Amino acid sequence: MTTSDCIQFFGVVVTFCAVLVALFGDYFRGMIFGPKISLTFDERSDRCFRKAIVPNDSIQGEYAIYTGNVTRMYYRLKVENTGGLAKNVKVKIDIFNSDEKEIKHFEPSTLRWINGNEKVDLASKEDNNYVNVCSQVIDPDETFSCNMPSLGVTGGGYVKNRIHNRLRLELFDTSPRGIDKDFLLDNYVFKIIVYGDNFKPIPKKYNFIKPSSNTLPGILKPVSQLSNNDR
Repeated sequence: MTTSDCIQFFGVVVTFCAVLVALFGDYFRGMIFGPKISLTFDERSDRCFRKAIVPNDSIQGEYAIYTGNVTRMYYRLKVENTGGLAKNVKVKIDIFNSDEKEIKHFEPSTLRWINGNEKVDLASKEDNNYVNVCSQVIDPDETFSCNMPSLGVTGGGYVKNRIHNRLRLELFDTSPRGIDKDFLLDNYVFKIIVYGDNFKPIPKKYNFIKPSSNTLPGILKPVSQLSNNDR
């Protein structure tokens, strides 16, 4: 190959590389320097799986508003970034029954980060934060004395305080808007998507498996991690 051929070949290579950079530069920069987001749930971690008492809790769909303390188990996902800055990260959830059919009176909604915000920035160098997914009432049903003429209970009669909607999705927007956030304790599929200004949406799917007793917490697992005993 002559010197002229080498120069011509080198020019073709440079031109080809320039075209690649023009077409795919942003993609490769994102792969190398962009955010790298992962989601994990660790039931052994107090940050992911925590018991807390909620004073004066109001459970949606129940006959009465409970004015006492309600004990809940909180399920949170650890959202970790091991890449570059992730801007305005928010997490959206949709809920389906065990057959993956849509639940009535719900629409995809954003979840609430533990700082109470809808979206956060996740800095580079292994920054992480936690987003609330759901909580479950683990208090037992109780019998209490009350006057409820509409139910035929007067003079300090006793009524069984049954809590039906024990599972709550921890939505950011809790204003009345025609959707449910409290559900019966049952088996569900959560479809969760992580969004941000500078990375593609990341979809994940989790199963919530109801416990054998109302006072025991359910199981939250990624679908890929379910064992035959869980299914």
